[in-house]
Amino acid sequence: MKKAILSFSLLLFFSVSFGQSAKKLVKSGMDKYYDADFKGAIDDFTKAIALDSNFVDAYSSRGYAKNNLKDYKGAIADFSKSILLDPKDVNNFLMRAKIRYGMLDYKEAINDYTKGIELYPEFYSLYLYRAKVKYDSTDYKGAIADYTKSIELNSYYRNHVRLGEIDPLETNNSKGLDYADAYYFRGLSKKNIKDYKGAIYDFTHVLEINLRVFYSETDFESKVLYETTGYQLNKSATAKLIEKSWPNLVDAIYQRGLSNYELKFYEEAAADFTNVIDLSPDYAYAYLYRGISNFTLKNYASSQSNCDEDFTKAIQLSPNLTEAYFYRGLLIYEGHSRNSKNGYEDFSKALELNPKYAEAYFNRGKYMFKNRSRPDRESFTIDEIVANYNKAIALKPFFPEAYYHSGIAKSHFDKKDYAGAIVDYTKALEQNPSFVEAYEERSHTYYRLRKNAEACSDIRKAIDLGGTYLHDLLKAYCK
Repeated sequence: MKKAILSFSLLLFFSVSFGQSAKKLVKSGMDKYYDADFKGAIDDFTKAIALDSNFVDAYSSRGYAKNNLKDYKGAIADFSKSILLDPKDVNNFLMRAKIRYGMLDYKEAINDYTKGIELYPEFYSLYLYRAKVKYDSTDYKGAIADYTKSIELNSYYRNHVRLGEIDPLETNNSKGLDYADAYYFRGLSKKNIKDYKGAIYDFTHVLEINLRVFYSETDFESKVLYETTGYQLNKSATAKLIEKSWPNLVDAIYQRGLSNYELKFYEEAAADFTNVIDLSPDYAYAYLYRGISNFTLKNYASSQSNCDEDFTKAIQLSPNLTEAYFYRGLLIYEGHSRNSKNGYEDFSKALELNPKYAEAYFNRGKYMFKNRSRPDRESFTIDEIVANYNKAIALKPFFPEAYYHSGIAKSHFDKKDYAGAIVDYTKALEQNPSFVEAYEERSHTYYRLRKNAEACSDIRKAIDLGGTYLHDLLKAYCK
């Protein structure tokens, strides 16, 4: 009996001793970890596990150390063991999810975050993390649902931001950052499924949070500002936000501008891009899209901006910005540029950057035709011009305007390829049966070929489509 008691006492002694030694090894490992000696930390954690194979903290701590050494598979194995031993520790799920996300294993990362949510269904950050994985895996509707839940659960900011009750000094509050980010990324998700109005709502909230959190409502008169302009920024607001603003603020305004642009709210879009430029003067794409918005509005120059200057500034900031060259070329072609002169060079640069840009070939052809015989420019032959239209058509087979302009070039007195022009006009009309100008030009070409019946037929079709200015031609050709 005494021998049995002695054996049990020795076993208990060694178990306690091993436990104490394992804890000391983990403590030693943690000290090394914080000194960035990750290999030494792993050695200590491994020794602790050898003494106590069920020591949860040793596995999770070793997982952190392996993660820092980019041994991701090893880290996942350790966190998986920790989860097996303690399935209610949410931190292990979070770390394993983070590593899997970094390894682009989105499905398993989502599963881990879902496990975390099952453990803590009121923890708003878990929905925020899972939403980001869903967003990156292009599950935008799933991401929207999670961002929405995160916003609902982030109750402190949800209840107080709109009331202006946030302490302006709390500029580093993580809940506030998460609240703004949830709206920002939900806005991006909505934009990706073309819910542009919903996206504008969310991007506006990011700006609203900035105004209400960092500054008092009195400073900005934000209620009036919101009701009258949808949170467009005045100069005093911009000046203060330059000094202090949330992450993603500038991008939120830029993305709102793009959403307004997609909805053809070009004035609102231009105003957003102006705000972006005021806050971030080196934002090349803001200059580009402000220029495009104003170009579309035919507002080529104003007190706030100038299309030519915007496209040129975008090019200076980002020399490979294809669209900036293309639109500056259009501006020159249409005669609205006061500074730039050579549209051919701009279209050519756009094509150098993107050789499959059908619209650039088409518009370069138009520019060449318009300037084919100017004495101050290199002259262009009709064949060179037609080659641009042919290239545009090869890249974009459904292109009635390209066929139409190719027909004009071929029927020009320098070329007089009337048969070729008829083919082009006919192709344009096959693609667009309501193309009045194509009927008109084909009628002229038929007349030159002495095919009066066909010419008269085209004129009558054009008149039927609303071409009232063709009645004189009808009298001339069809007596």
